[in-house]
Amino acid sequence: MKRTSARQTLDRRQKIILTVVAALTAVGLVFTPRAVALGIMVLFMVFQLLFVGLKVTAALRSRDYSFPSVREVPEDSLPRYTTLHPMYREANMIPLVVESMSSMDYPKDRLQCLLILEENDPETIEAARAANLPEYFEIVIVPRMKPYGKPKACNYALEKATGEMVVIFDAEDRPDPQQLRKAVSAIRSSNEPIGCVRARLVFENQDTTWVSRFLGNEYIVHFEFIMAGLAKMGLVLPLGGTSNHFPMAVLKELAFSEEDMPDALGIPAWDPYNVTEDADLGAAIASRGLKTVMFDSWTDEEAPVTVGAAFNQRTRWIKGYAQTSLALLKHPIRDAGRMGWLKYSCFLLTVGGTFLSLLLAPVFWAMTITYFIAKPQFIIALFPLPLFYTGLLLMVVGNLLMLYMSLVAALHRGIFSSVKYLAFSLFWWMTLSTAAYTSLLELVFPSWRPTWNKTAHGVVYVPLWKRLLPLASQHSPRIGILEKNQLAS
Repeated sequence: MKRTSARQTLDRRQKIILTVVAALTAVGLVFTPRAVALGIMVLFMVFQLLFVGLKVTAALRSRDYSFPSVREVPEDSLPRYTTLHPMYREANMIPLVVESMSSMDYPKDRLQCLLILEENDPETIEAARAANLPEYFEIVIVPRMKPYGKPKACNYALEKATGEMVVIFDAEDRPDPQQLRKAVSAIRSSNEPIGCVRARLVFENQDTTWVSRFLGNEYIVHFEFIMAGLAKMGLVLPLGGTSNHFPMAVLKELAFSEEDMPDALGIPAWDPYNVTEDADLGAAIASRGLKTVMFDSWTDEEAPVTVGAAFNQRTRWIKGYAQTSLALLKHPIRDAGRMGWLKYSCFLLTVGGTFLSLLLAPVFWAMTITYFIAKPQFIIALFPLPLFYTGLLLMVVGNLLMLYMSLVAALHRGIFSSVKYLAFSLFWWMTLSTAAYTSLLELVFPSWRPTWNKTAHGVVYVPLWKRLLPLASQHSPRIGILEKNQLAS
């Protein structure tokens, strides 16, 4: 069964459709501007209703979601497990990876941990070879071939995997020590065919800066409200990049064919041209009639603590959501037929809607502010005021509902100190919209398209007051707010 890669942003048919729509819109704006503006406003209102409505519905349904029951799996029937650890310029993180996997409650004779390193990263390779790695660790060096990035590295390592089960853990991940056992139990206790079981992701440093607080709240809303609600409704889950547990047989079944990916390395289960490779894989799982479920486990991660780091991360994620949506829109009838029209539409609304909403938000906010300050005649002439105010109401209510979910998320996890920061949500949303426009530019310009905005791991925050004190020199020999966590020393 064919899969569609994000290698080509738009195919010929999509380019033709986009050109025709743009041309008709331009002609309409010249000859019937009021009708076109009216149509755009109606489309925006319908989109806003559906996008926010799906999120709110999922959040409400998450209250009824019950995790698969955890059953004791006999020791002698535990499968062999392969954990993939893609790393790039993260020599300082090797001790943490070893520590995290050493604390995993799983028979080590049935555990294979693959450190996936890039050929053009000699520092991390040297550190891995110098480390006293346990015998269940192996070093996999990925050849220097384009496209670079995590999905290609995991595909290459997958060919060397010997486990019946496979999971990716990022360099900074600290998974629940019981997570592998719980994943096996979740799959075996299901009465339906399972393609993936996934754990929640939690930021262990959420209360470090205002940026990490917003990111932490987003994680709570996403994993504990939206994802759980989507799972409850039987819809497609946009998988995150870590703590997704797959049967090896499923990954092989989902792999791109040689015809689709002639230059692929290893077993191309992940799309090497998609920067949110697991979101795409979630759709592929649903297309084959398999189910993805959340199970009661967690993985501690490290949140970016500066605007720049968060901006780069969100730019990558938003671009990947757009890539995933455009890939699914290349053959909509085929993919919707496989997945089911409701699941297909809701998945596009979840991933593509996130990208589109962040692009539209600044436009409509600017139009609204301009109207109330200057009351320009062109807005009054183009938009009937009842319709304009209805659209404004939907936008305001939608944003208030998103803010309310963030508030509930903070209170739900007992992170009361984050509540006051939600007053600055508008600034954070502006940052996300800027990231969306940056990702759009990266998609439009071919030379920008392969950009992989890597998130640095193993950093600690040095507050301003420490940097201003003479003692700050003991934290870092340079002026800055981030320093490498010297785990390797």
